[in-house]
This record gives sequence, structure tokens and C-alpha cells, in this order.
Amino acid sequence: MSMRVTYVSPPHHRRRRRRWIPTLSRSAAITGTATVGITEADVVAGGKTIVITLTNATWVAAGATFNAQRQNIINGIDSAQSEPTGWDAVVKAGQTVAGVVRTSATVVTITLDAFPTYDITAQETITVTVPASATVEGFPITGSPSFLVNALGVAQYIATSVRIDGVTYVYHTPLHNLQASSAPTTAHGVAVGYAPGSMWIDKTADHVYVCVDGTIGAAVWKQLD
Repeated sequence: MSMRVTYVSPPHHRRRRRRWIPTLSRSAAITGTATVGITEADVVAGGKTIVITLTNATWVAAGATFNAQRQNIINGIDSAQSEPTGWDAVVKAGQTVAGVVRTSATVVTITLDAFPTYDITAQETITVTVPASATVEGFPITGSPSFLVNALGVAQYIATSVRIDGVTYVYHTPLHNLQASSAPTTAHGVAVGYAPGSMWIDKTADHVYVCVDGTIGAAVWKQLD
């Protein structure tokens, strides 16, 4: 007796199309009164603010959870320099957590304490990095732009950021005075932050000047009009 075997092929399964889910670009914008060309005297006096605004990220919940991260946020504010009485040694080491406030789910405001021992010999570049533990998403975020603290008697440069095609570029320009009521003098040199390339507009006399030499006590300004 013969047995007939019939082979039945398995049903064809449709392949599921993979859905592409775009990765959100997380960022932290750094603003506040401490980020616009301050000097070491401003750090000594205290009261300047650093505002960290998150995009596509959220600070951990207010209350005990956020409070436990305040020191980590302070620790993430670093200087590119390492002066013995500079930012890392004095400000980062001494800033109290009471000055770190969760303003909203995406904004934190840090008000700097006064630091009478802060003393630098050259410009410091400060960068804010948001620690992963301080966000709900759990990712570290490097803030932009970095900001500068200028030493007294040293030319001041202002950090300005522009965003082009999703990329943030930071450039530094000399200190300017575009709202003056008189002409610049020989005293307006690096001692008060001006340097070659600084612009000065005397709105009273309608004249424009550019600094060509910032020597202390012997600054030279050239009238352009």
C-alpha cells in the first residue's frame, strides 16, 4: 500500500516596514548677565546670573530630586584655564547650591555668590555642561555659547553666537562703546577693556572712532569720519 504525502508550503509573511524615527537634537542655550563680557570685578562682587535653557530635554522634577543635582550642575561649569585663584579653584569650589534655581521644567537660573578671592591674570573661557543626572532623558548636554571672564587691565572680548543650518558658531569681538556722549581718551585702553579694533561712537558730536593702540594710559583712537 502506497502513501501519498502532500507538501503544504507555509504562508508568506509580509515584511514589516521599519519606521524611521528622527533623533531629537538636545541643546542647552547659555544666557544671563554673567555671559556678556564680564570682568573679574563682576565675579568678585557677585550677583551675576547664568541661565541654562534646555531644548528637547527636561530638568529632573522640582523638589528633592532637583535639589540633589544642584551641586552636579555647579560642577559642570568649567574653565578652560587653571589659574590658582581662577574659576575652578574659587567659583566652582565655593558656589553655594542655594543659588541654583529650577525656574521651569526647561530653565535653570544660577545666581553667582560673591568671591572676593577670585583673581585672574588672563581671560578665562567658561563652558557649561549639563550633567546627565540632572535631566529626565539622562544625557549630558554641552551648553552654547561658552562665555568669557576678562581680567582687569586686559582687553575684553565679547562672545557672540550665531546659528546656521542647525550649527552654532561662536566668535569673539572686542569691547565697543556705541552709545558714548563724548570722544574716547588715552585712558580708554586695555585698563578698561578696550583693544585694537574696538569701536566708539560719540553720539553727541556724531563721530566714529576705532582703537588702534590699547596701551594703558596711552591709548590711541583714530577718528573715521
